[in-house]
Parts: sequence; C-alpha cells; structure tokens
Amino acid sequence: MRFPNCSTRESALLVNLNLRAVTAGGTTSLVEQQLLQLLQPTLWAPCSTCSVRESCPLLHNASTLRDSNSGPAVRERIRRLFEVVHLRRRAHVTMRDLRSALSWLLLRDHGCDDVKALLARGDEDGSAALMALNYTEAFADPEAGLPVRHEGPERAVDRLVRRLREADVGRVNHPILDRHLDHDIDGAVPWMTFDDRSPVGAAQLRRYASNVPRPSDDVPFPNVVDARRQLAAVLRRWAYFERRDSGWEEMLPYTSIGLLEAVIIATSDEEREQACLVLRDRVVEAVSVAEGVRNPKLRRNYLALKVSRIKGAAIRSYRLFPKDGFRIEVARPAHEGFLEFSPDAVELVAVGGPARLRISLDLLEMMELIRHGYRPTAADLQGLFVNLLIFRNELVATTFDRVLLSSDDEQFYEVSAEGRPEGIRLALVRHEIDAHAVEGA
Repeated sequence: MRFPNCSTRESALLVNLNLRAVTAGGTTSLVEQQLLQLLQPTLWAPCSTCSVRESCPLLHNASTLRDSNSGPAVRERIRRLFEVVHLRRRAHVTMRDLRSALSWLLLRDHGCDDVKALLARGDEDGSAALMALNYTEAFADPEAGLPVRHEGPERAVDRLVRRLREADVGRVNHPILDRHLDHDIDGAVPWMTFDDRSPVGAAQLRRYASNVPRPSDDVPFPNVVDARRQLAAVLRRWAYFERRDSGWEEMLPYTSIGLLEAVIIATSDEEREQACLVLRDRVVEAVSVAEGVRNPKLRRNYLALKVSRIKGAAIRSYRLFPKDGFRIEVARPAHEGFLEFSPDAVELVAVGGPARLRISLDLLEMMELIRHGYRPTAADLQGLFVNLLIFRNELVATTFDRVLLSSDDEQFYEVSAEGRPEGIRLALVRHEIDAHAVEGA
C-alpha cells in the first residue's frame, strides 16, 4: 500500500477488525446493508404463490422492512437497537453475529409448514403464537414477550440476541402511552402506513389484544395482571417500531444515550464542543454526588472527592477539582478510514494529569441515575464502578495542600497547609460555596 507523505516503498497496514461497528454510517451501515440483502425480492419470490401469503407473519416481517413508504424508518429503529449494544461495550458484534440476529428477526427459526400449522389452529393460543412471530417480538425479553412454540430447543441463545433482549423496549414503562394503547390502539399514536404489506398482521394484533382477559372477566386476578402486563409490553414494542412521530426515541431503555451520541456523531466541531461540555458537567456532578456531596453549587462547579472514609463521621472532608480541569475526549484509530468505525465510548480526562475515565453507555446511565438521587448497590460498585474507582484513585494520588471541611453541606471551611522554614503553617478559612468562591484544591 502507498500513503501520502511517505516513502515510495510499499508497506502494509494492519487493520483491527475488532474496532468495526456494524451500526456506523446510519443509512449505509452494515445493519442496513445486510437487512437489504435478506429482503431481496428474489429470496421472497416463492411467497407470491403461497396460499397463506396474506396471513403469514414471516412475509409480514419482510414486507414491513422493505416497504417503500415506511420501511426505511423501521429499519433505522432496528439499527438503533444494535447501536445500544455497541455503546454498552459488552460484546463485539461480528458479521456472523449480525447475520444470525437479522435472520432471527425475520424468520424466528420457522418455515412454511410451521406457519401453516399455526394458521390451521385458529384458537386463542394460535393467535398468540402468530403474534410472537412478528418482528416486533424478535428481541423481546423472554419474561415479558410472547412465547414462540416450536420443536426442539430455542436457537436464539447466541450472545447478540441476548444483548438485544436486554434492551427490550417493551420493558420500559410509559404510563400515559400505556393507558392510551390500552384504551384505543388506533388512536393512541399516529401510526405509519405500509403500502406493500397485507393488513392481516394488524388485524391479528387487534384480535390478540381483544382476547386478553380484563378484570371484569371470570379469570383469577393474578392471571389477569400477568396477561395485561404482557399485552402492554407487546403494544409498546409495536409502537416503538411503527409510530410515525418522534416519540419512539424516548422509548429506548437508556435515557442518557442522547448525551453520548451527541458527542460521538456531532456533525461540526462547534456542535461537538458544546456536547462535550454538557457531558463533562453531567459526569462531574454525578461523581460528586456519588461521593456524598449534596450542595448544588459545589457539585455543579467542582469534582469533589471525599478524603475521609470514616463511616458516620461528624465532619466530612473533600478535595476539590475545578470542572474546567477536565475535558471529554473521543478516541479514534489511525486506520479509521479503512473500516466501518464508530466510537463506543468517550473519556473524561484530567487536563495535565494521568487520570482518565472511560465512559460507556451503561456507566453513563448509572451516573445519570446517581445524579438524580439513586444510590448504587454493592453489585453496581463491583461492576460498573471499577473504572470509576481507578479514576478516583488516580486523582486522589496527586499532591494537594488544602481540603474542604463541612458538617452540614451548607457551611464550608478550607484548611490549607503552607511550608515555611520554621515548619508547616496551617490556616482555616470560612468559605461560601458558589461558582467563584472556592479556589481549586
């Protein structure tokens, strides 16, 4: 290979395919490309002469995703689910993983004979089983989704499908939306229109919803509750994929994904710089809250670390690091132009110091919860907080000559030490915490 500004002799470039992101590129992503390959008309041509083509849920899936009117919007929402897996940094998605998951999305390990057998049943269980084959249920959490009945063990045990199920939009409660969907499916949200698919699939959904027991029915109440919860999850998934407005973006189980994506996919330097500042401020405040800081002015302007770890101490001591001493960085490989790449994390970096905190989607989501008052469990501290603990220790290890003391998070005192020929001089000064009152420690 030959590169600009290099010697004329040939050289080799090593490309790390572990950095490939199947969601990079939006409408040109590998998710989109592979879906379009699976949706080629020639692959589905035999369905045109099938006797059950109008009622087949598998053909319904394909017709929905390749629909000339609304198909691109549905495929983008599928890509977003893969984007969540990418940003969580729990698993690298290979091409084999991608093709397997997309095949599961469309076919669910069912063939023509399986579908005909389900259609021939015509009972309530058959209606639920047909609904379970819809693409909206492909990545449903097994505890909240409709069960798929087939012979043999379920194939969907590969790691990517499991990760996609962890981001099941049907498990996210939306009280107002749930009420509207339960009361009137057609009027709950503005629905997409599909010119290239049969209307039977929508009719099957409504038939399934009408068969779910209500509290007034002669059915044990616990069974009614379970059935209504399952219906709510089914309708949420349907709304996520096929509602016409922008409300689907708020149905993802990660409320902080927008903060991360604003930095990663910013289209201009000015937009990225502004997004980095917002993300930095959120993370700095969350770290301070995790350290026990409750004063709003303090935690919004400084990253505060508790010095004393004595449980139930009457006076708490903190080290302060001004938030302007940190910045957000996005790492990019040197060979980015040779593969489909999209960052899966950002880093909070201490300016002029070694401390770096890698922020994945899971960690950012946890920090946003902490910022709003959530107290992490022991499992949280042993898992997501390992990187944060390393970051904290690197900051604490730096030299300092002053600490902040408080007994009530309202009145603060600064203790500073100054080296002199005759010894160390200690000073205690009262501080009023505001945006400019405390000098960096």
